[in-house]
Amino acid sequence: MVAKLSGKVVLVTSDFNTVALSRACDQFTGAEIEAVFIDALHEAYADGREPKAKDIVEAMTRCVPLAQLMDGEIAALRHWAKGRAREAASHSNPGPASASRNGRRIPSMANWAAAS
Repeated sequence: MVAKLSGKVVLVTSDFNTVALSRACDQFTGAEIEAVFIDALHEAYADGREPKAKDIVEAMTRCVPLAQLMDGEIAALRHWAKGRAREAASHSNPGPASASRNGRRIPSMANWAAAS
């Protein structure tokens, strides 16, 4: 399988359990995930072999995600923003399909383009 990672084409073998890996990197940002994959690639290639899921997991254990490193600051910012700023997204946010303002339905961009 070929994947595109930050504009670069990367060969990914099919023996990775992508569901397990995605659950393991729950708090990682996209940049941190990219760095972990690059680190795993370097380690495996230095040993003269193809990377395996074990290499990725080991690289993840060496990387501390920003969400863990700065958890106190993030919590303080969220507390400060509560009531002062509008949430960009949340689990209770119904999303654009059912969005409304003052009880009236807001058409999606697709509907606007079709009307034009």
